[in-house]
Amino acid sequence: MSPQVSWNAGNWIILYIPEADMKVDLGTIDDESYDPVTGEWTDLESTNHSVYVITNHISGFTLVINQLTATNVTAPTGVDKDTVLTKFKVKGGDQTSYTVLTGGDVAILDRDSNGIYSTSDISYKYTPDTSDLSGSYSISLTYTVTEK
Repeated sequence: MSPQVSWNAGNWIILYIPEADMKVDLGTIDDESYDPVTGEWTDLESTNHSVYVITNHISGFTLVINQLTATNVTAPTGVDKDTVLTKFKVKGGDQTSYTVLTGGDVAILDRDSNGIYSTSDISYKYTPDTSDLSGSYSISLTYTVTEK
């Protein structure tokens, strides 16, 4: 009788965000952020952030940034959190232009096969205006990857 070896492999998927991309600082709104001659504000922006997805699922996957709600925003007292959300945008991967996160989930990667995929072009942007009171602002993002 010969020995027999067997095993099973289930479907799996891995989402990896490097530690350096877990906290992003967009900077500070100050007197350099506004041009009184043109009336234009300079956006706060941070570029070139990475996300990796690895899967054996033959049909592929979809990676999204989940739509935000006001509970994901911290801002000074008196600041409308919904307004903050409308001024925050993201792009990268399959999303080639900046998109506000209040309109639904934003698809970053959508692939129809298994393998190792990454994007290192994720950018975050905030457009300031006079309604931004002094204090700290933050938004927590939730990335979700699902099998197809």
